[in-house]
Amino acid sequence: MMFYLSFRERRVLICLGVILLLGGGFKFIKKEKNLNRYYNNAEDASTDEAAAKLIEINKADTQELQRLPGVGPVLALRIKEFIKEQGPVKSGEDLQKVKGIGEKKAGDMVKYIIF
Repeated sequence: MMFYLSFRERRVLICLGVILLLGGGFKFIKKEKNLNRYYNNAEDASTDEAAAKLIEINKADTQELQRLPGVGPVLALRIKEFIKEQGPVKSGEDLQKVKGIGEKKAGDMVKYIIF
């Protein structure tokens, strides 16, 4: 049994097909944007690490110290005060003597420090 469609019915079916194709295309584009956002964030993270170049901890000012991972303005001041009172920092163990720096944070910081 064959179905014969009028000109108007064919036009409606073609429009519906186009709408379905466009909907699938928009869904694909949205998925691509999300993937690009994910990959761009991953690249930003690696450039952030590269931006934190090695810092001479005993000569750095508070602004430079804040570039170290986990170091804010308060901790940077504590490090400067520690160096002023106790002398130069020579190792990660010395860093752990500063209030607010534990073993993990000192381990993260040591990667970016010149003693």
